[in-house]
Amino acid sequence: MIILINISVSTSKGDRSLFNQQGYKTIDKLDVILLCGGKGQRLKNVTELPKSLYQINSKELIKYSLDLLDSRLLKKLIFALGYKSEVMTKWISENIKHDSFTIVKEQSEGILQAVVKCFKFTQTEDILICNTDEIRLGLDFCNMLEFHRAHKKTATMASTVCDKLYRHRLLEIRQDNTLLSSRLKPKQFENRPTISDSVNIGFLIFNRRFIEYINPNLSLGWSGIIDPLVKAREIKVYRSKNTSYFNVGTPKEVKEATIFLEQNSADT
Repeated sequence: MIILINISVSTSKGDRSLFNQQGYKTIDKLDVILLCGGKGQRLKNVTELPKSLYQINSKELIKYSLDLLDSRLLKKLIFALGYKSEVMTKWISENIKHDSFTIVKEQSEGILQAVVKCFKFTQTEDILICNTDEIRLGLDFCNMLEFHRAHKKTATMASTVCDKLYRHRLLEIRQDNTLLSSRLKPKQFENRPTISDSVNIGFLIFNRRFIEYINPNLSLGWSGIIDPLVKAREIKVYRSKNTSYFNVGTPKEVKEATIFLEQNSADT
């Protein structure tokens, strides 16, 4: 079942000149799909809230994603809700000030299905899709968008270098930034937690033709979206080496992120 809430306010035509003043080369706006349906199953002893509303350093996880975005580059925000959607809807209604947003409440599980449903309400040529239960400090969204529009491939995946690779999607990247393969949470690194390499950080920009590649027979998760594009060599990787990334899924990961943020509060 899909339930939609559409809120839209007209904006002035003067917005486009503002981009030129700021030095942006690309001024076409894009829609954003924000994935907010996670339960936070491994955090259930810590909170009953949707995972995206779990607070670290007095700030909801979803805010760490929203704060990366430049509103002048955005057309519509599309929130994909699932677990405790009424709680997320209330938070969105009280906190989102963007001119236009849509709420999609999807009961079925699976990122792929949520993305497909939300895609129907997008209009722009490029679409940002991101998880909202992760922290990415230092990611330059505007620069990533310029990178995406320069290479002309279907998708751009943001990455950074992390240790504890068994927690992440490990990437094999060609010298020209083409993504050659990915492995989700490779177990062989559980006993080698200090080894570092490039990982996906759950922040991707797609040309809308990506919908032609997805394959639910492979997976109803991110792999059903990513793997067909990898096979076609249609994903470029934006290497954000200075990004501090936390995939917050367990109490231990919450503690690690909290300590880091407390020690680096000036950067958040």
